[in-house]
Amino acid sequence: MYTAILPVDVLNFSTPCNETKIGGVRAALSYNSLPPAPPTYARRGNWLQTHVYLQPYSGSHDPTTFPHIRAIGMIPIQAIETLPSGTGMTAPDPLVARFIGGAHADPSSPFDRRCPFGGLIIISDEPVEGHSYRVMARPYLPPFGTFEGNPVTNRIWVTDMLVIPPNQPVDPGPGGWFDFRPHLRNWRDVLAYWTPADGLWQIRVEMGTAGSSHTHEAYTPWYKVLVNNKGPTKDSAHISQTGTGGAVYGDLTVGTVVTGIFDPQSESPHFDHYEFSFAPHGLNPNPNPFILPPGNHLTPVPPSVDWSLITTNSVPCGYVVTLHEFDRTVVNSDPWS
Repeated sequence: MYTAILPVDVLNFSTPCNETKIGGVRAALSYNSLPPAPPTYARRGNWLQTHVYLQPYSGSHDPTTFPHIRAIGMIPIQAIETLPSGTGMTAPDPLVARFIGGAHADPSSPFDRRCPFGGLIIISDEPVEGHSYRVMARPYLPPFGTFEGNPVTNRIWVTDMLVIPPNQPVDPGPGGWFDFRPHLRNWRDVLAYWTPADGLWQIRVEMGTAGSSHTHEAYTPWYKVLVNNKGPTKDSAHISQTGTGGAVYGDLTVGTVVTGIFDPQSESPHFDHYEFSFAPHGLNPNPNPFILPPGNHLTPVPPSVDWSLITTNSVPCGYVVTLHEFDRTVVNSDPWS
């Protein structure tokens, strides 16, 4: 298997604010010679055509000459309530609040709840080549309105398509300054790796001249972000066994209904859902995996809610019932974290 990569600059086709465009992209591949124009196939090659979503950019400025932030935590900036009056979380719109690539920010249907950010928050945007930048962060509310914040000085990792291996570390210079890297030298357009503490924050990009000294040239607006690093822990969700047909411990008779209580409460204020799992699987016959209450529940339940497991037709064995708890924070800029 192989891939052939040819970057396409779509900035001239994108639009500002909240208008997402759909464009057609066609690629033709040949071996050792230019491919013929589709729909003709090359002797050793083919062509493909697809549609792509061209994300808008915020503001009315030209993104090829001014700094910008395209995404926070891999969520497009237009899908985050970043204004001072906003929550700093993703918008409650399942058609908008999606990761770059398509997955919903809210992991559970109907995908319409606001989500904060936590862990490693990747800030990204297209480069303004020939210039330098740094990402500035400050608490919200700032101590005073003109507070410049502090630079984000973490090492970043870029995908550099011109070297092997392509995954390369890049450290900032003094004051947190980086030089913008062209697309081929920074395939995901990473600007910063930001790992803030819990709370409300604001970030922006400052652009300056390239080189060893940096003369200020422009700022982006301040963008508000809510950070939550308090996820579920093994101690926040409680499950216990209250009775097993008269027995609490020891061997059980096949057919006994195992009962207990559970409490899926989390330290995180952004609860997503809880679910039960049952192990081991694959025994013949298996016990009935139907656990009450069943399914994938999105609403936290009050303490001491009953659960039960039917063991009819089970194979004598040791079994485990586990209560899992999830919140909806966008963790480490990854839809599957």
